[in-house]
Amino acid sequence: FQSVSVFLFLSGLTLQDNVAQFPSIISESQGGETTLKCTYEYTGSSATVYLQWYKQSLPGVPQYIIQRYSSGQDKEFKERFSSELSSSNNKFSLLISPTILADSGVYYCAASYTLTDLFS
Repeated sequence: FQSVSVFLFLSGLTLQDNVAQFPSIISESQGGETTLKCTYEYTGSSATVYLQWYKQSLPGVPQYIIQRYSSGQDKEFKERFSSELSSSNNKFSLLISPTILADSGVYYCAASYTLTDLFS
């Protein structure tokens, strides 16, 4: 039995809006499923929100994992990583299954918006 520690820290392009991650530390057993949760708040009118997850192994720089769009049906799956998006309550989750020791690291949830929507 080995424990995998996953650390989460707040990240995101705010533009007067918020991105929050919870909980801040997760410890999971290898072979299980890990869910990292993020909420976002956008106060604009009709922008498409682009949500991403990144992972940073130390030492190193954050690496892109997965992205979803708030206004579309886009769904991406990458190896053991998938995501769930609930636009109605602004929740974006990263699912890792099965969790392995190499998943240890710092995870970032980020949000960005289309420029045309920002300035319209």
